[in-house]
Amino acid sequence: MADRGIARMTVAELGDRIRKKEISPVEAAKESLEAIERLNPRLNAFTTVCPDLALREATRAEAEIVKGNWRGPMHGIPFGVKDLTDTAGVPTQYGLGAFAGHVPREDATIVRRLKEAGGIMVGKTATHEIGLGITTNNAFFGPTRNPWDTKRIPGGSSGGSAAAIAADMIVASTGNDGGGSIRIPSFYCGTTGLKPTHGLVSRFGLMGWGTTTFATEGPICKTVMDCAIMLKILAGRDELDPFTVRVEIPDYPALVDDGVRGLKVGVSEDLFLTEFDAEVKAAYERAAKLLAEGGAEVVEVKVPNQRIISSVLPIILGAEMALIHRQWTRERKIEYSPQVALLVETALAVSLEDYVRAGADRERLRRDYDDVFAQVDVLLGPVSPVPAPEIGEDAITVNGQQYDLLTAVVSCTGAGNLVGLPSVATPVGFTRSGLPLGVQIMAEHFNEGAALRAARAIERAVPEVSGRRPPL
Repeated sequence: MADRGIARMTVAELGDRIRKKEISPVEAAKESLEAIERLNPRLNAFTTVCPDLALREATRAEAEIVKGNWRGPMHGIPFGVKDLTDTAGVPTQYGLGAFAGHVPREDATIVRRLKEAGGIMVGKTATHEIGLGITTNNAFFGPTRNPWDTKRIPGGSSGGSAAAIAADMIVASTGNDGGGSIRIPSFYCGTTGLKPTHGLVSRFGLMGWGTTTFATEGPICKTVMDCAIMLKILAGRDELDPFTVRVEIPDYPALVDDGVRGLKVGVSEDLFLTEFDAEVKAAYERAAKLLAEGGAEVVEVKVPNQRIISSVLPIILGAEMALIHRQWTRERKIEYSPQVALLVETALAVSLEDYVRAGADRERLRRDYDDVFAQVDVLLGPVSPVPAPEIGEDAITVNGQQYDLLTAVVSCTGAGNLVGLPSVATPVGFTRSGLPLGVQIMAEHFNEGAALRAARAIERAVPEVSGRRPPL
């Protein structure tokens, strides 16, 4: 069955074949489970696999479709759920040894919505320990490896989701993003990832969901269209999450192919706060050129306070993560790896004065982006100064300058979280050595449609990217 290549299909392709009864949900689930069994020992992309549950749900989906009760494009599609997101009856461990074997009693809202749409959950994907990192080099569950080069990180903290999608282990997955955790692994693994506007998608059931003011759930897929299909299912107000807002939910898949003619695209040197690898910078420039060739107007803009991200995000994130830590330690003893223990210790030391001052700086950054989107429809940005580093490489050297990897990368992605903006990470090409390269496209609050359109225009202009598979 593996030679049929079902798992290589996109959500849109497989969903259409299932709707036409050319492929059954059971076939799709079996091939996904076979791919996981074959590849997970090498990649460590899944922490938990649910074959019995998946096949039972796939059998039910097949019976529904045979009777003419097709629910939509996710019906019968195998998907993964990042292990920071609760799943009823299935272990959710938050990447932390202290939660090994922890089984939630109810699904997160996004999991429930995907199941109601007919999706087939096959397992939980690996995450960096409590989401506090961008490598998914997990001290408790081992490192997750990049399918394009298993010596390298997949990014994080949604590294398992991106690795599993890139390796065709699943067709779709959830991720979550509190500082770039959807976009960074999408860049390193060559997948497409969407961080929605804060408040568009429910975070009920996401670790610490009730305390963070910047993290959000979102899809990681193979294509822009697939992300649009998933977003249409995930988006919308949820009474269980008071952060969600009541807004009209567009038909995102219908918007994707509208093109970029007449769209104003911002570019800015202010977004490049470190030295950048030449191939990464060339990919960014290529993306801008492709958008211009598609009919967009490329405009230079200023983002004067971009540099404050590296000081503001750790304080706000730290204070909010400290609250989660304090809640946890009322119920159980928590042991962290030395790296994350240091981050938690720093978080616990954040003062009220620090937090208030950081909040004021956050508003300065928000004002900058308000000014940007008064001039342009979308903003083209980098995701990382370098392609995927090797596992254990926590510092990078670019053009003779050394940087802390986490700080350098989050300086590219953190604004989307601090300001709450939507952003799509999309592939543009590969390095000479075969590592993925990409960009992110940000838009004004709740204007995911514009970001998806721009990402899709780039995707259509680089067909060689989607046709290339990892050397597994």
